[in-house]
Parts: sequence; structure tokens; C-alpha cells
Amino acid sequence: MSHARLVFLGISILALSRAGVARADGAFPDSLNILLPPDRPSEMTLATNFGLISSEDGGASWTWACETPLVDMGVLYQLGPGVTPRMFSVSLSGLVFSDDAACGWTAASGDALAGKSLMDAFPDPHDAAHVLAIALTRNEGAGRFVALESRDGGATFAHTIYSSPADVTLTGIEVSRSDPRVIYLAGLTLPALTPRVTRSGDGGATWTVQDLGAKLGTIERVRLVAVDPVDPNKVFLRVALPGMGEALAVVGGPDAAPTLPVSIPGGVLTSFVRMNSGTIMAAGIGEGATGMAFRSRDGGASFVQMPGPRRFRALAERQGKLFAAADNWRDDFALGVSDDEGTTWRGLMRYGDVRAVKPCVDETCRALCRQEAALNVWPASVCSDAAPGGGGRPDGGATPRVDDAGPPGGGCATSPGGPSAAGTLAAVIFFLKLSGGPARRRGRAPRETPGT
Repeated sequence: MSHARLVFLGISILALSRAGVARADGAFPDSLNILLPPDRPSEMTLATNFGLISSEDGGASWTWACETPLVDMGVLYQLGPGVTPRMFSVSLSGLVFSDDAACGWTAASGDALAGKSLMDAFPDPHDAAHVLAIALTRNEGAGRFVALESRDGGATFAHTIYSSPADVTLTGIEVSRSDPRVIYLAGLTLPALTPRVTRSGDGGATWTVQDLGAKLGTIERVRLVAVDPVDPNKVFLRVALPGMGEALAVVGGPDAAPTLPVSIPGGVLTSFVRMNSGTIMAAGIGEGATGMAFRSRDGGASFVQMPGPRRFRALAERQGKLFAAADNWRDDFALGVSDDEGTTWRGLMRYGDVRAVKPCVDETCRALCRQEAALNVWPASVCSDAAPGGGGRPDGGATPRVDDAGPPGGGCATSPGGPSAAGTLAAVIFFLKLSGGPARRRGRAPRETPGT
């Protein structure tokens, strides 16, 4: 498939994925990923394709912050390291970050970003000032992918640490959690559509390429799910196999044959997490919107399918508890928790448990709140001048509310000052980011979701 054909396919898929009813971005309300500050056990945030739903009291009450202009169509929400972690998202404005829990956002800038469109980023878990990103150059024919580096927490990008060959796309970047010198890039060689992993063991000074085409063959997409937090030589990839759906690929180093221990026939791999215990959970949505979840206790060598057809969008862990984002309407929670590594679950929240707009963005988000209420996402009282507090059951479960009626339908929610015409390039970039639905690393489950 030619680069031009890939671009055309990307635009087409993006248009179809946005073609659902009733939203400014054309998609049903859906969850993207889970943010859990490790040093603040009472705080949790569910990132959605219509903003951020947060609790600061362990789930007793929930507030909502809409997508303000800089974070319009935001994806890939994640937290940097530290006691007061910086929040990141990739949006139509590029990489944006917030230091006040989504009350305000700032867009990254810098010489290395000039003339480029940013499509992925990863905050270094060892150093809050160090952030890596992938960008696509403009005005150079078909464009070229580069890996960029920031030394001021993602505020500016001044250095290019890798430039891909003209026939290679880059789709993911990550720093190893066990060795800060190790950086991985995932990509695809065109037009052969063969996957490759590019690795640096010296912080980006030099790179080696592992071509996986001979072992995995032709694939439609590849994304970097995670670098194993204990073994810096092991990488987990999400691959789309032609006509077969998506699979989890485990690459154990340059001399080891990659394996495909998890497959989602006719569907997408939506989420992945490796717990501190070593247990790995992966989930997806298969044919007929059937949820599938798998657990491994041998480092990813083998997986056992778990009972229960919940349609997980994201997985994350904190202090031994496993959190999951599920289908708000078709499952029994939007955000749930498991104390036994995924064997049983209890609900923490559904969208209807939101009880107020977050005060710091109330004026900006009030009109959008009413649109969500009109779409049956939550009660109209959420958007009132004196929205009640509380929310959620005393036992921590999800309280059935107006959203139990089913997914929204009809109408059209068009946000004031909504996305401007971003052009073909922005559409292509978002296809490259979103092209398989939600499954991504670090609970960053690759939304990546409007349009699962």
C-alpha cells in the first residue's frame, strides 16, 4: 500500500469513526483511559471523549471538566512523575499540559516543533523535566516522522533525537521504567507494511532497528503498548493482522521470536496493564461488540481468558488494585475496581454519577454540560448554578441514574467554538493516533477511542 493510499485510508476511517450521532466530534460518549496519581490514593480521573470525570474523595463524589479549546479532541491523556504530576494530552493543538488538574492547559512549543504536527508523547517516568514525542514534518513531500526531546517538562521541544527513513512511519515512543537509557520507537515500513522496533540503549544517541517483518509478516497497524517495567529488552506491541483483527505481540529482544499470545478475532485490542505483582491483563472488543479479557501470570508467555463479557476501554493499577473503564451503558459500570486481579469487579462510577461541573471551568463548560444532559449522559441538575454535591453509593458502587436509559440518540451537540477546520494533515495524524480504537500503554489505553 502506497503512502498516499495509507493517508487516504486514514482519512476515510477517521471520517467513519466520527460518524456516530450527536456529538461535536461525531462519536458516542465513551471512555478513553484512567489516570491514578500514585501518591494521592483518593484521587482518580476517567478520561473520556467529552472531557475528564474526576473524584478527589475516593469516589464519593464526581465532577466533570469539559474539553476546553486547547484540549479539543484530546487523546492519550497521561500523568508525568512526581507528587504533583503534570497532566498531558495530545489534541488538535498538539501536546498540551495542565499543572492544575485540567483547570487550565498550555500548548507545547519550541524550535523542534516548528513545521511539524505532534502525534504522540511520553513523559519520562524517571525525570519530570524529560518528555519525548513523535511528530510528522510538514511541507516535505509525503512528510517524515521524527522523535523529539523536551528538557522542561514538555513546555518546549528543542532537540530531534531520531529521524525516520522516508519509508517508515513512527507510531509510538516510550522510555523503559527499569533503565532510563533505553528508549523504544515502534513503526511500520512502507509500502510493505512490516513492523519494526527501533531501540536506543544510550538515551537516544544511537539506535538499532529490529525488523519484525520476517516473523510477523504484513500487518495493517502497529502501536507500542508498553516496555516491560522489569525487563528493558521486552516490548509489548499491538498489531492489526489483515482480515483477522488485532493481537498482542510480545517481543523479547533482538534474538527472540515475537509471539502473539492474545488475539481479538474481528476486533480491537483496547487495553493492557502490567501490575506490580507481575500479573498482566489485556482486554479487547471482538466481533459483535463482545468484550474479551485475558490474564497472564508468567510474564506474557501465556494468557487465560477471563469470564464475563465486559467491554473494557482501559486498565490501570494503583496499590495492588486493578481499575477498568467499561461501556457506560452496556456494562454495569463506567469505572470499576477489582481487588483480586480481575476475577471479580465492583462499580465505582457511571456517567450519571457526575454531580457538578468542576468549579474552575464552570463558566466555560456550562453550555456543554447542558448538551451532555440533553443527550442523556447525566441529569440536568449537574449543570445548574447550585449543582448538588455527593454522588455515588455509600458502598462505592455505581448508582443507577438517568444514563441507565441507554446510549444517547438523535440531536446534534455542537460545541461553541468547536474544532476549527484542521485540514487533511490533522485528520491523517489523528488517524495514525486513533487507528485501532482504545488500547494503549500505562492505562493509557490507547483511547485512543472516539470510534471503537
